Amino acid sequence: DWLGDGIRFYFSRGHSEGQMHATFSTSHGTIVFGGDFWPTAWHAQSTDRYMPRFDSRDTPSLLANKRAFLPQVVSGGWYLYFYHDPNTLTAQIQRSVDGYSLINQLGVVAWE
Repeated sequence: DWLGDGIRFYFSRGHSEGQMHATFSTSHGTIVFGGDFWPTAWHAQSTDRYMPRFDSRDTPSLLANKRAFLPQVVSGGWYLYFYHDPNTLTAQIQRSVDGYSLINQLGVVAWE
């Protein structure tokens, strides 16, 4: 309760079993920390892009989690935070002909 209503958590079978993704609601929109579930912007453009070979212990569950989660991100207009991406720190995702594409990309996020 002490975190308030602006912070929520989503659990996935991402990089590790039960990986926790913090979701922050701000006056500028909602941002989701993707961790190694969405390490780069490239990973967010298809739900079939998974992590390195050592994470393939349960690939079907990992991909099912991604397929379930990305539509939530799109419909909510959320920003995904990519902490392994050298160019895109965060972006919103939209549905496209080939899967998903990035919109409103940001290279810097400044907290006030």
